[in-house]
Amino acid sequence: MRVIREPLIKRRYRLLTLLLIAISITLTITSLNTVYSLYTGLVNYVSSGPDTVIIFSNRSTTPFTGILDLSGIDKLYGIDGVYAVSPELPIPAYVNGSPVIVRGVYPDSFRAVAGPEMVEGEYIDGADYGAALVGVDLARALGIRLGDELLVASIFNKYFSRLRVVGVIRAGQPYDSEILVYIGVARHLRGVHGNYSSLIRVRVDPGRPGIEDVIRSVYINASPEAMVAGPVEVVDYYSNRVGLSPLVLFVAVVPPAILSIIVIKYLVGGLLDEHSDHIGILVDMGYREGEVRLSIYLQFLRYMSIAVIIGIVASTLLTSIIWMVGNISFLIHIPPPPSPIASPTIATIIYFVASGYYFYYGWVERG
Repeated sequence: MRVIREPLIKRRYRLLTLLLIAISITLTITSLNTVYSLYTGLVNYVSSGPDTVIIFSNRSTTPFTGILDLSGIDKLYGIDGVYAVSPELPIPAYVNGSPVIVRGVYPDSFRAVAGPEMVEGEYIDGADYGAALVGVDLARALGIRLGDELLVASIFNKYFSRLRVVGVIRAGQPYDSEILVYIGVARHLRGVHGNYSSLIRVRVDPGRPGIEDVIRSVYINASPEAMVAGPVEVVDYYSNRVGLSPLVLFVAVVPPAILSIIVIKYLVGGLLDEHSDHIGILVDMGYREGEVRLSIYLQFLRYMSIAVIIGIVASTLLTSIIWMVGNISFLIHIPPPPSPIASPTIATIIYFVASGYYFYYGWVERG
């Protein structure tokens, strides 16, 4: 079978293909990145591993707004299968003007749960109200160095703290994109006084049957407002509280995907209609109809591939801009986008499958 190498697609149609596909694939990839980032970002902020159980307040609507009484925390240490317990108080804050999550912890308890690695500097020594640990990704993104002074201002109120960076840590997400402080600093920024946190992270033996039920029965008796669940269930709870269920998030990506399919259908249909004269001439010149069909489709794929590359680059830039607007960067980790391969791959598959489908059946319909 011969492939015709001379340009068969009109110049105007090439430009239209590049423009429409680049715009639609930019929207598709951006929506996929945004939905993926919001959901997985929340999962990461709640838990860092499958061996973790979360205790949180049933009165909170986000991981950042709950208040949990810690008076019953000592009861957890006596449960068989509980390895470590870490109360945490994450606070959305501005650090030297940039939106960052500042997570208040008890240093020793946090180390037992998360096992942070010191990249440089030293760990927080007990109840140090002037020290801060910076995650390695955040330090790189904001140019924070050991010994820097940080001005941390809460978004909840007018409280602020001045902290000195004593160390840079690597502990996996979300911690690599956060600032860790002694929990007393976070309580000051949050404006709460007393023995409280937003959540309690419990590292457990995942092979121990019914460990969640045991923790629930022990802790809820001491703190009736507490709930106990795995990380995914906690995120589902918070998402439903604010109307962002997994179904709603999934529906958010449907319109761009439908737009992409409509664009492909329009372009392929227009391509076949506008080039019917070329097709007839080439057949009269001795080319077989299958050769003409394949040649036009391959040339269309060439321009579509260029448009897809343009769309991937544009969506990456657009996603980065979205993270800088408002407070959405509180809900994701740095650097964006978190799914640089999956979203473009899904969008590209949609385009190539749809184009092949509509090209084949469009040709059949036209005889």
